[in-house]
Amino acid sequence: MKLIVIGSSSKGNCYILEGEHHKLILEAGIKFDEVKKALEFKLDYVAGCLVTHSHKDHLGHVGNFLINGIQVYGSKGTMGELNNHNINYVKSKQTFYVGEFKILAFDSIHDTEEPLNFLIESSLTGERLLFITDSAYCKYKFKDIDYLLVECNFKESIIQKNVEDKKIPEFIAQRIRETHMEFETTKRLILNYPGVKKVILIHLSDKNSDPGLFEEELTFHANCPVHVAKVGDEYAL
Repeated sequence: MKLIVIGSSSKGNCYILEGEHHKLILEAGIKFDEVKKALEFKLDYVAGCLVTHSHKDHLGHVGNFLINGIQVYGSKGTMGELNNHNINYVKSKQTFYVGEFKILAFDSIHDTEEPLNFLIESSLTGERLLFITDSAYCKYKFKDIDYLLVECNFKESIIQKNVEDKKIPEFIAQRIRETHMEFETTKRLILNYPGVKKVILIHLSDKNSDPGLFEEELTFHANCPVHVAKVGDEYAL
């Protein structure tokens, strides 16, 4: 498999997971024109798009995905009042197939209605990627994970310093703590999966993170390469 990063921040999130025969889009928070460019305008191989929750940086451009015939998978709470024949509703703990990918949806810890994260498995190779974003933590443990695509949004010492320096108000900092994954939580999650072959850190806060420190320290603790996702990155999985 291969992963392409189109966006990974509060400005917009979108990734493409390429399998043997199909491509799976993760999130619809980037303009569809940019997604088409990343796909080299070859939409025939796109099996579908998974969306985790209803915030604009993850769902904001889903309308154009649907108009262009992309099958979109998300919870009813996420899709809200949207009405289109290309919408596919999924629930937590539901297993479903999108092209060559076998997917398990599971509930996440966020401040939206019915947010989901996903365990994605290639039905051809058996490789398993755990996709976790916009969640304070993950309350589930999975077996035989090969790759982690996981949020590492902020570090408590950095966000607390920003509060003290009045760069962000305390109530916003508290909301972030309750809905996003902190550095130490991400580290514990990575250490929970000693057999993982590659970790890609996503959705880092612009103000409350340190990409260089995150990558260096987590690489030290992990048994595999750890990368901070940047727009345009491509990772062989």
